[in-house]
Amino acid sequence: MVHLQRGDLAAAIAVLERDVRLCQAAEILTVYARATPCLGLAYALSGRGSEARPLLEQAVEHGAKGTGDLAWQIGITGEGYLQAGDLENATRLADRSLRLARDANERGYEAWALRLLGEITSRRNLADVALAESCYQDALALADELGLRPLAAHCHVGLSALCRRTGDGERAREHLTTATTMYREMHMPFWLEQAKAMMSREA
Repeated sequence: MVHLQRGDLAAAIAVLERDVRLCQAAEILTVYARATPCLGLAYALSGRGSEARPLLEQAVEHGAKGTGDLAWQIGITGEGYLQAGDLENATRLADRSLRLARDANERGYEAWALRLLGEITSRRNLADVALAESCYQDALALADELGLRPLAAHCHVGLSALCRRTGDGERAREHLTTATTMYREMHMPFWLEQAKAMMSREA
C-alpha cells in the first residue's frame, strides 16, 4: 500500500502479485479481497487496463459478498475503474463507498470517496464543475483535518484542473504549486512528475 500510494508502481506490483498468488494458494480470502483491487489499480495506473479489469471484477464480487473492509475496498476498486477509463462502474462504486463510509463514520474513507467522485465528475464529457469542486473541497477539508496529506495533494491537483477549465489561471497555479510541494516533501515522484507535466502544459 505504501508503494502504491507513493506511485512506485513497479515495487507495488511485485509485492501485490506475490500477495495475490499466496492468498489464492492458501485461500486467505480476507487478504485476497484487499490485494486484488490494489493490484488492479496498480495495473491500471501502469497502463495495463486489460490486466486490471479481471482483478477489479473479482474485487466487485468480493464486495458484494461483504468480504473485507468494504468502504475502503470498494473505493480502491472504483479508483481502479476510473484509471481504466470505466466511468460508469467507477461512479457506482464511489457512491457506494461514500454511503458505507458515512454509515460507519469512517471519515478517512469518506474523504477518499469524495475525492474520487470529484475526479469522476470532472472527467465526464458534460462535467458539472460546481459539483466536482464541492466534492474536492469537502475531501480536502477532511484530509486537512485528519492529516491525510497524500489525499490533500491529490485534491489540490484536481482543483487546479477545474480552475484551469474555468479560466482562473491564478488559482490553478496556486493549487498546483501546493500539490507539487507536498508531493516533493512526501517523496512521491510518480505524482510529482504528473503535476510537473501539468505545469509545463500551462506554461
